[in-house]
Amino acid sequence: MLCRKVLSQLSEYIDEVLDPDTAVQVFQHLDHCENCRKEFDSLVMIQQKLRSLPAVQTPNYLRSLVQIRLSAGRKEPISARIRNVLERRWSIIRTTEGIWYWTRALGTVMTTIFFILIASVVTPYYMNVEAHPIDWKPRSIDYSQQVMKNVSKKLGINTPQAPPSRINPAINILCLLRLGQSVPPSDNDDNVSLLYAVDTDGAAKMQGVVEYPRNRELLSRVNEMITNSPFRPASKNGKAVPSQMLIMYNSISISN
Repeated sequence: MLCRKVLSQLSEYIDEVLDPDTAVQVFQHLDHCENCRKEFDSLVMIQQKLRSLPAVQTPNYLRSLVQIRLSAGRKEPISARIRNVLERRWSIIRTTEGIWYWTRALGTVMTTIFFILIASVVTPYYMNVEAHPIDWKPRSIDYSQQVMKNVSKKLGINTPQAPPSRINPAINILCLLRLGQSVPPSDNDDNVSLLYAVDTDGAAKMQGVVEYPRNRELLSRVNEMITNSPFRPASKNGKAVPSQMLIMYNSISISN
């Protein structure tokens, strides 16, 4: 147990009003704590001196006053008690709280008068501003990029140049699937590689044969299917550009 808690319970310990467990803890603490033991001894000494003093005789009228007060409290009706409480509360309001309410009311009135005086004294200042038409014309992306470059240049920030965006040409995967279904099965593996030029409209035209197949019919079938299929043209910075595309077709035979 801490000394602070023991010191606060010494009087109860001396009067023997503590519960048994707490009394045992205080006793054990006093047994090994010298400072608390000194405080305990001093309290015991004071109590002994007080008990050695001669007793003071109670006046006879005090007993009578207590008995009269107790009998009056028992006989007093509830309405009288409520009236006494209300009268005591009202007397407190008249003496103390009334001043606080009047102070708040006076402060509110003075603040209102202060703002009225400020509003009447201060003269508003008007400025003549010419209205200019606002240009709501949308700016292009190049204009925005140029503005960002100029601001970065004035701030001394080096902005890296973004590489031009380019998208390669592409063909629909369904066209290649139809090509594989149209080629007749063969017992031998075969490969063909063709180079095509794709214009800006997505039309493809064969430019050369990179790898010839064994079966010449496979070359004609692949070329016919690719030429009649729509391509997605290549683009650079959002604009379609002509490009080239290499088509490689592999035919693999599977035997049971």
